[in-house]
Amino acid sequence: MAIYPGAEYRPLGPQTEPRMSAHNILCFHTMVGTLAGTDNMFDDDGYYGTESHFGVGGSSDGKRDGHVIQWQDTAFGADANYEGKGDVISVETSDGGDPDQEWSPQQLDALVELGVWVCRTHRIPAVLIPDTKPGRRGIAYHRQGCDHSSSYQPNGWPYDAWRVPGGRRWSTALGKTCPGDVRIQQLVDTVIPRIAAHLRGAPSKPDSNDRIEDLMSHILVPAGGESEKKLAFHPIALDPTRKWRVTIAPGVDRGVYIASINTWKNQDEKVGRVSTSDPGGIGAVTKDCFIQEHAGRRFDIGDGVAKLDLAYWSDRPFSVQVTPR
Repeated sequence: MAIYPGAEYRPLGPQTEPRMSAHNILCFHTMVGTLAGTDNMFDDDGYYGTESHFGVGGSSDGKRDGHVIQWQDTAFGADANYEGKGDVISVETSDGGDPDQEWSPQQLDALVELGVWVCRTHRIPAVLIPDTKPGRRGIAYHRQGCDHSSSYQPNGWPYDAWRVPGGRRWSTALGKTCPGDVRIQQLVDTVIPRIAAHLRGAPSKPDSNDRIEDLMSHILVPAGGESEKKLAFHPIALDPTRKWRVTIAPGVDRGVYIASINTWKNQDEKVGRVSTSDPGGIGAVTKDCFIQEHAGRRFDIGDGVAKLDLAYWSDRPFSVQVTPR
């Protein structure tokens, strides 16, 4: 069993759902209703209906603002993500019937704490996925797996991403905007960075239940607007006894300019620039490199490196994931 200690566990009857085949994605939804109303709906239909793994109360729920209910053991699937049922963990969030309502401060705190537990327990990196193609791992919002109408022109990743060709469908409804623009911005700008910060704050020598990938996932943010073109700098501490693979993912219809990437043996001794090899077959990263769209770039770093420095410019947040190899 995988039960969140901070939740009120309310199983929906005898277990009829299949076991999860993997735990790749944590996906956020909005209820268009209250925590009590959603709880009653799920309870009426049991596991034969549609359900999510978790629900988090909001300001419209009074004393239950920030209260977490777990309806489904995360060892088993839940229906809320349709074709993603086998590897997506779903979280419903109360909005009192108004999906344009912000997550309350208590709700935000509860989502972060839940997200930290899910990412640690199931080894999910705290990064926003670029799309719903098979094999993606990270955090998502429901709209990313939904189809939009032919007349709608999306703004693109990270704030307005819809299902791309080859992506799995997370709903049969057309134009489903869940969880709403306001909450998507909160997820990208606040929730994911806070989850990642908590994970990076874990002990430098994690125990067997933690995973170094979780500690090395980053959301990088712009230093200025598009017209300002300010360079930003982001250091990433590494374990020098290990070898690493770094993946940079700008997102759909977005790009990031990499001015330089330097590696250091310690705080004062530079190793040099990273190798321009292309182990993943998706393009090398070099000095003065512009990376376009969601395909991303990745490169390898050998052992003996204690710090990685990225100098970049981007008008939108983007993800950098560092994993052992």
